[in-house]
Amino acid sequence: EIDSNLMVVDFPSKPLNFKATGGFGSVLLEWDMPNYRGHSLTEIWRGTEDDLADAVLVATTPGQVYGDPVDPGWSGFYWIRFVNAAGVKGPWHAVGGVAAQTQISVQAIIDQIRDEAAKSPVVSELRKEIKNAQGQAVKDAAVKTTEVVGALREETTRTIGGIETRVTTLDESTSESLNEVDRRITKLDKEGGEAFLAMWSKKAGVDGITAGIGIV
Repeated sequence: EIDSNLMVVDFPSKPLNFKATGGFGSVLLEWDMPNYRGHSLTEIWRGTEDDLADAVLVATTPGQVYGDPVDPGWSGFYWIRFVNAAGVKGPWHAVGGVAAQTQISVQAIIDQIRDEAAKSPVVSELRKEIKNAQGQAVKDAAVKTTEVVGALREETTRTIGGIETRVTTLDESTSESLNEVDRRITKLDKEGGEAFLAMWSKKAGVDGITAGIGIV
């Protein structure tokens, strides 16, 4: 069995090609895998300012990729360095940190667009035009309704007037007809009465017998 104390480890090398890519709620960190002997892990430090003195250790990983969960809309800086199996820490990838920024949430983007649109003079003008168009449409509908109701009222009045005229004409015609019938009845009654009286008043004497028509 090999004594671990006899294992040879190299001093950690400087990390190369370190980059950070921001997503919506995390930052993807990538770097080249070191090839020195005895590599153990990579330290990941983070800060809100580009000042290594204010950075804090946030994670360690044996790999060459790490996803750091942060809030949407966050921005800051990262530093990394390698540590060998003996616990010896190597140099930083650089004095200056690698900048990173996450995107704001989808809902936040929608809210921001809505707020900006609400403040836009173009949108305000469009809202006024829509409001005016709606108001004009209501006015036009009211005018059209008034016209239709007026036309219906006139047509109804004409129809009723025509009916009244026909009724009046019929009434006058009926009255004239009744008057004519009454005149004829009166005439017939008068002529009939006169004839009847004439028949009764017309008498003749024959052989000393006096008689009238209808009378024996």
